[in-house]
Formats: sequence, structure tokens, C-alpha cells
Amino acid sequence: MPQEHPMPSSLSRRPLVRSLAAAGVVAALALVQGSPAWAKSKSTKGQSAASAASSAEATHDVVKVDNAWVRPAAKGQSGTGGYLRLTSSKAVTLVGLSSPVAGLSQLHEMFMQGDVMRMRELGSVSLPAGQAVEFKPGANHLMLMNLKQALKVGDQVEVTLIFKDEQGKRFTQKASLPVQTMPAGGMGGGMGEHHGDMRHGPKGQQPEHQHQHQH
Repeated sequence: MPQEHPMPSSLSRRPLVRSLAAAGVVAALALVQGSPAWAKSKSTKGQSAASAASSAEATHDVVKVDNAWVRPAAKGQSGTGGYLRLTSSKAVTLVGLSSPVAGLSQLHEMFMQGDVMRMRELGSVSLPAGQAVEFKPGANHLMLMNLKQALKVGDQVEVTLIFKDEQGKRFTQKASLPVQTMPAGGMGGGMGEHHGDMRHGPKGQQPEHQHQHQH
């Protein structure tokens, strides 16, 4: 009867050695490629939450805009005034604006000099935190010049307001101003600005316009 010869122990261990070696290679590759799946999942969730918070902060309006309106402008009229009330949640400065209906948009102030009303450009207007700042007829207002179209009652004028925070970082905020002859539920208020016929000062000087005071 033939005898069975046992397989040498070195040969029987070869499949086991190969399996252990393969497992070692897989583990090493996992370490090289990065963190385990559960760690990646946790990291991704954290990044998503941070991104969502950042997006919410970016889309939140820092400045509240109300009582906004623009005076009508006939075809061929060069400019008109815009008015609103701004209330900022933090201290910022309004440094400019733009509008697709105007070739030039500026911040203006009106003041009396003797019996003559004068108007000139403002470089900026400070908005203290939580304090309402009015832009109204006869005072600070938005100036839309080189108008590209007539502005009729009922139209909406899109304006982009440009702000700067205390760290010097600029940001913008859009507002839509209805075209009206006076603010909703109120009087036109103050002294009228005749924006249709404006004369600028000598070249190189700050524009200044003058109007007779209407009593």
C-alpha cells in the first residue's frame, strides 16, 4: 500500500504568507492615499457646514434699505435724484454707487449759502451701527446723471450701493428704487433739486451746482 508523504511545512505556509503580504500592501496603499473613509466623511461634513455658514453670511444684507424712491425724469433730462434710508447692522461707510440707467452715479449733498442752494459731490457717508441715515430732498441724496432713458412713475431703478467696512474691505448691495413723485405715504419734503439742468465748476474742481432757494 503506497505511503502518503506529508507536504513540507515550508510549502504549506506559502499561501498564508502570500495572503498576509497582500493584506500588508492594501493597508499601506490606504495609508498613502489618505485618511480612512469614516475620517474623510467627518471632514467633508465639517467643510460643508463651514461653507454653508460662510455662504449665509455673504448673502445676508448688512444694510437695511427702506423709504427708497427716485424722481421721474423726462426724455432728454440729464439727471435726477434718488432717496432712501439706510440702517446698517455694523459700522460701515457708503463710498459710492452705480446704476444701469445712468452713465454717472454719485453721492451728493445740498446746503444753503446765503439765499442760494448749492449742491456738490460727497466722497462718502458714514453709517453708524444701528443708526438710520436719511438721504432725502434738500440734503444728502443719490445723484443719477447722464441718464440713458426716461424714468416714468411706476418704473424700477436698480442701484448697486458700494460700502466699506472698518477693516477697509469693500462690499456691494443691490437695491431697487421705485420711480415716484414723492415718497410713499409722505411729502416730497425739503427743498427741490432741479437735476435736469446742472452746471459743473471749472475742470479739475469738485462739481458744484447752485439753485435758488424756493420759499
